[in-house]
Amino acid sequence: MRGISSRPRGRLAGRTAELAALHTALALPGRTQLTGPPGIGKSLLAASVVQDWQDRRDPVLRITPRLADRKVPDAGLAQLLSLIPEKLAETLPQPQRDLVERLLRREPTPPAGWDELTLRMAVSGLLEEHADRRPLLLVVDDAAQLDEASAAVLHAVSAGIHLLLVRREATGTQLRLGPLSSEDTAELLAAQGLEHRWVSRVFAASGGNPALAIDLGLTAARNQGNPADAASGSVPISLPVRARICTWLDELPPPAQRTVLCAALAGDAATTGLLRRAGQPEADEHLWAAAGLGLVAVDRDQVGFPATAVRDTLIQVTPPGERAKLHAILAEASGDEVEAARHLGLSTADPDAGMAHRLERAAEICRRRGRRDQAADLLVLAADRTPAAEPDIQLDRLQGALAEARQSLNVPAARTAAQAVLRRATDPADRARARLTMWEFSGQALLDNAELLEQAAAEATGHPDLLSEVHLQLAITSCICRGDLPTAARHATRSARYGARANSRLLESRALTQLSRYQRILGESCYMDTLNRAISLDRNLDHDVIGESPYLVASRFAVWDDRLTEGREITLTLIAELERRGLTAAVVVPLRSLQEIYAQTGQCAEALAIGGRVVRLINEQAGSIGPAWYSAALGEYTGGSFAAAAEHAAAGMRAAGQDHDLIHTSRNLYVLGCTELAMGDYAGAVAHLRRCAELEAEQGVVDPSILRWHGELATALALSGAPEEASRVIAQWRPVATRLRRESTLLALNRAEGVVRAVSGDIDAATTLLSGAADRFGGLGLTMQRARTLLLLGQAQLKARRRAGARDSLRRARTEFQQRGAVPWTALADQELRKADESQPGLSGPERRLVELVVGGMTNVEAAGTLHLSVKTIEAMLTRIYRKHGLRSRSQLGSVLRG
Repeated sequence: MRGISSRPRGRLAGRTAELAALHTALALPGRTQLTGPPGIGKSLLAASVVQDWQDRRDPVLRITPRLADRKVPDAGLAQLLSLIPEKLAETLPQPQRDLVERLLRREPTPPAGWDELTLRMAVSGLLEEHADRRPLLLVVDDAAQLDEASAAVLHAVSAGIHLLLVRREATGTQLRLGPLSSEDTAELLAAQGLEHRWVSRVFAASGGNPALAIDLGLTAARNQGNPADAASGSVPISLPVRARICTWLDELPPPAQRTVLCAALAGDAATTGLLRRAGQPEADEHLWAAAGLGLVAVDRDQVGFPATAVRDTLIQVTPPGERAKLHAILAEASGDEVEAARHLGLSTADPDAGMAHRLERAAEICRRRGRRDQAADLLVLAADRTPAAEPDIQLDRLQGALAEARQSLNVPAARTAAQAVLRRATDPADRARARLTMWEFSGQALLDNAELLEQAAAEATGHPDLLSEVHLQLAITSCICRGDLPTAARHATRSARYGARANSRLLESRALTQLSRYQRILGESCYMDTLNRAISLDRNLDHDVIGESPYLVASRFAVWDDRLTEGREITLTLIAELERRGLTAAVVVPLRSLQEIYAQTGQCAEALAIGGRVVRLINEQAGSIGPAWYSAALGEYTGGSFAAAAEHAAAGMRAAGQDHDLIHTSRNLYVLGCTELAMGDYAGAVAHLRRCAELEAEQGVVDPSILRWHGELATALALSGAPEEASRVIAQWRPVATRLRRESTLLALNRAEGVVRAVSGDIDAATTLLSGAADRFGGLGLTMQRARTLLLLGQAQLKARRRAGARDSLRRARTEFQQRGAVPWTALADQELRKADESQPGLSGPERRLVELVVGGMTNVEAAGTLHLSVKTIEAMLTRIYRKHGLRSRSQLGSVLRG
């Protein structure tokens, strides 16, 4: 369509597809409805369409009826006609012209009103004159406020114009706007200077509603410099946010507001059945109205809040007495003893030993059910209801809440319990444990909360178990945030010693697990001995933080060693164990490991799906987004879209940088560079892969099997016109990979050397190196690497004009990619095959006949006799065909016929 912008303007982020769909719907005259809940961006999208229309110099009229206009007949038409130049009315017949003057109140209105048909003809005529044979766009925003008389006339004349009706709800054909994705929300918030670590929190709080996200983003931007707020896991509900949400809630009648409030108080247990039993017989109708406003979502019987800020605001603005009454009602209506106990506990703020004990029992039930996040919340509530005369019991309940929250990654409960411990505990050891928990829930932004660890270290003096934990966290900080692996290894060693002194097999195992990881990265040969010691100390998968499990590290080592089947089995076992325990939030870490396995073995659809699942889980946890975007980028790079992979990796690189997370900065750089290499942006690939190499060098990384940038960088350098530098990278890392026996790294370096030989003109050596690497990659089960190597071989052969060989290599690569579900790679192979076909010279008639005879098995002498030519002529023709088609043997002639 002429003159249409490809990307929305200004704050209209994430609406490219919707904008294109709206333009398509408006391509022909008639009515188009744009619908969606308040704050979703309907008016902004309509304004973008208007701007595009005006950029093409096509006429636009836009009216904005308001609530007061609904009961005023023809108010909408009066607003519309006032936008049309008066002189155009002179072209109308006199009866129609008189009617327009009266409708605009320039002449007295006749007592009997006016003829409806004359009115329609007048409006149609004026719109036609205003259009002046060009497409006329008429926008009505908000169409729900249009009076009935005006709506009827516009409906009657809409066949001749492009009518866009903007409203919240509609029947019939419509384009409905949904919430933004987390990536689009990040783009929307970019102009506010909001750090990426806040994006997932704003997304969770806003549910992807653009207006709400902007308000919450402004609040977050004001608070992001406060370490306590940054670590809280949530965005404060500011007065502007509360005012906007209350405005939306006020559109519901009071009975419906009460139903939605009951759903908010019921939490995850909210169902339409529960709400009906709680005295809301019209719950279904009320929820339908609330869903139309985007306040709730109903899936079968389950009721949820897409934007947590709506739920939180609704609870905050309700008087405590009213909340208490509704909790009591919900307790009676609930058929579950856990939910009944929770509601009873919330129905009063008074200490009650019996109530506290009941809540503690409910927490135990939750723990057995695998809902440890709920157990943490109930223990926090039980501690709050514990009488002041029982301080030891209260502290025990808070410590229990900390343990459950730590396992289930329940950030709000962990912070509430930790802060309560710090207010009440007199024992420095108890205070140290609370600070350690708060520090662990800092996400990737560990440096911003370093004082917590310093205070915990001081309070842990004389307690070897706590000192073990402190040094373990110091090791993690040194690794992730400072990139100082030798210091990280020293802290891990001290942590293991303190764990042994405390007679804690678990603490010693956790420390040795981390130490083995650092030893491997540093290229030390003792790492497996260290890991085996860790496993021998913990044979029951008993780690409360799965990222510190020696079994997870064992699975990572298996992947790095190309023992992919073993790595997959260990990882799937870990995931099953986490799900059995109900620690679904902790599944993220092994899921990311499983994704890397799938990416290597060519299970591309699975890798893509895991990337999306990781993003959803981290958004639900309001966690650091850098690791999530790395997983999203890897999934897209493998089985989705190169463009999306580059976008995710670039965002992840920025987010990890803001969190001082060197590990995921490097990983996102790596995926970004690999994606640019695949897309043919060799300069960009060199820049990002070189930066990745620099970061690893600064961290002292020796083992090249962990983040395999070495062969990718050498390949990018060769293709960007720097084969000498590529050769230096290969020469630097080949001895290291040989010493450490990293076979797949050696194969990647051989592949890069093949590319170097190809760009240097030695296609025979390149073919040998690339073919050999492809075969050996296949032997290791690295099917994606085999297919990528075949693709590079085909590209090299095509440039060397060896077209038959190129097409054979490219077809093999394409088949492999397609079978593995590698969508972007299949498209890339198709593109290269088209190049091969386009560059393929044709056969003349005599040449084709000769090839057919030879392929059929005739000798040169027999072909000469059949074609009545001399043998020398036959030989000359075959030589010319070989040269023209890049053939090297008689057996390849068949490929010329297959074309």
